[in-house]
Amino acid sequence: MKKYIFLVFLAVIVTLFSSNVVFAYEKNDFDVVSQQEKYYRTTTIYDKNVDEKKKLNNSITQEITEEEYNSFNENNNLKSNISATIETTYKKLTTTILSNGSYFRYKAVLSWKNMPKIRSYDTIAIGHFASVKPRGGLQFSQKYCYSPNNCYTSSSYYPHTFTAGSSATFKVPSGTFTSLTQTFYFDVQKNTNSTIVTQNASGDYAHAVKDVNTTTAQNYTVSNTGIHFDSTVIDNFDDIQVARAIWTGSW
Repeated sequence: MKKYIFLVFLAVIVTLFSSNVVFAYEKNDFDVVSQQEKYYRTTTIYDKNVDEKKKLNNSITQEITEEEYNSFNENNNLKSNISATIETTYKKLTTTILSNGSYFRYKAVLSWKNMPKIRSYDTIAIGHFASVKPRGGLQFSQKYCYSPNNCYTSSSYYPHTFTAGSSATFKVPSGTFTSLTQTFYFDVQKNTNSTIVTQNASGDYAHAVKDVNTTTAQNYTVSNTGIHFDSTVIDNFDDIQVARAIWTGSW
């Protein structure tokens, strides 16, 4: 009889503990409330007669369709002639607003379709309205894989927070990868006593098309319209259109 009573008591304890675990998970679970994906093609021309990491003739980024992005053949990304090397890279940027019922999370994910030639210091950022501000710290990581079962994750970066946006500047890893993805996110809280009826998370990414140092790479600000480099360094980076997630409601 004592053994039976003990087993019943133990089962009750396990049930209560399991219920608390489930409750905690649901409470911290985030649901997507808004999302936008954008696809880009960047064509960069390097002068063969000068150090390719320093000399840049031109760089143009265009927004493309998902179909063109998916149909890209990586074997055609580098073309050469007597005086120049032409590189074409494809990347996808996804910006998401999530909610757990109490507060919101802004998230930006940059995925490379093919690996860039220049591996210097890049920046991923999210701009927003000044009616919100980060709640807690910024979170950044980049995952790179040599094969599907040989992947690594790095979380080393330089964080920055502005009145209407935050960012992470980081070193792009070197190597021959099968995939490369950068993820940046932070939770937000209200920065006003008024009711918020619209939120705008503007994800942006700046890839260095020349070798740059950390001082040059961090010479920017972030606003609701994305990353803004100082005019003295802007030619070192490509320029994409932001991927903007918009939420409407009452908060």
